Amino acid sequence: MNLTELIKRSHDTAVDKGFYEITENFINIAKQHAPDQVEMFTQLEVIKRLDLIHGELGEALEALRHGHMGLEEKDTFEDEIADAFIRLFDMCGWMKIDIEKQIEWKMNYNKGREKLHGKKF
Repeated sequence: MNLTELIKRSHDTAVDKGFYEITENFINIAKQHAPDQVEMFTQLEVIKRLDLIHGELGEALEALRHGHMGLEEKDTFEDEIADAFIRLFDMCGWMKIDIEKQIEWKMNYNKGREKLHGKKF
């Protein structure tokens, strides 16, 4: 399965499980009552999703700290990393980001950068 398929599957599942009902209602209400604020409300939804991704990475750190490792097990380091990817893929699907193209572009860009990208670490 490629990234585009994973993105579609992640986003379709999130929609199917109701994770976008509140988002769509929230944005539709803004369109009706505060059309000049739709961009701000949409940005708040993006921020919320980024926070959830950050939370999954924090859970991965805690699982690692407690030695909870294991494939195909709940609440392990691997499980939480998978959750972070699923949330990222879902967000790419919602925002219609061609992440495969963006990753390819960024990897090519990084090839031309200096060692450690000019930083100490």
